[in-house]
Amino acid sequence: MPSAQPWFERLQVADGLPSSQVYALRQGKDGFVWIGTRDGLARYDGVDFRVWRHDPGDSSSLASNDVSALLIDSRGRVWCGGEASGLNEQISDHAFRHYRHDPDDAHSLGSDDLFSIIEDSEGTIWVGTYMGGLNRLLADGRFERIGHPQQGTGSLRSSTVISLAADAQGRIWIGTDNGLDVRERDGRIVHVALPELEARADRLPIGSLRLQDDGSMLVGTDFGVARVAADLKRVD
Repeated sequence: MPSAQPWFERLQVADGLPSSQVYALRQGKDGFVWIGTRDGLARYDGVDFRVWRHDPGDSSSLASNDVSALLIDSRGRVWCGGEASGLNEQISDHAFRHYRHDPDDAHSLGSDDLFSIIEDSEGTIWVGTYMGGLNRLLADGRFERIGHPQQGTGSLRSSTVISLAADAQGRIWIGTDNGLDVRERDGRIVHVALPELEARADRLPIGSLRLQDDGSMLVGTDFGVARVAADLKRVD
C-alpha cells in the first residue's frame, strides 16, 4: 500500500496555544510537545494544550511569561527561561524552582535574561545569558560563570551568549554575539575563527548551532552558515 501523505494542522490561540509568537519547541520521551511562547509555556498532547503562566500571587509559578529558551533534559525535567525570567525548573505539575541573578552573589545566575539552555553528556545544565556569560549549574544550586573578560582559563569573545551545543567529547560550543567559542573539557576556551563570515561585519552573532553525525558543527549566522570540523581546524 502507498504510504500516507504528510499533512499539516495549524494550531492557533483559538485552539489553546497561549500565543501565536512561538520561540521554542521540544518533545519529551513521553511524546508531549513543549512550546515556549511570548505568553507562557505550553504542553501539547496531540489533542489539548496545558498552559503555565506567571501568577503574581503564586511565588512558585513561572517567573515570566516570556519563554524563549527551553530544554527537556535526559531525566525528563523541564527547564525554561527568557527575558527577565531567570532559569525555571519544573519541580511538580504546578510548581517551578527559580534561579535568579543576585548582584551581591558571584555564584548566582549571571543574568535574568536567557537565550539558551542545554544539557551536556554528563547531565550538567548550561545556560547562555544576555551580558551574564555562560553559566554552569553546580550540584549545590550555585553557578559557575564564564564571561568576558576573565582571567585564568581564558575568556569568551563576549558575555552575551546566544546559542549553545554540547558534543560527545564533553565540549561546549558557545555562540556569542561576537563569534564562536568552544569550551574544552579542561576548561580552556578556544576562539574558533570563521574568516569568510567575519570579514562581512564588525560583529558576528552566532544564532544557531547544530551538531552533525560526523562530529562537525553547523554554525548559523546573519551572514551565512559555516561547518566547523570536529577538530576545530577546518571551516567550510
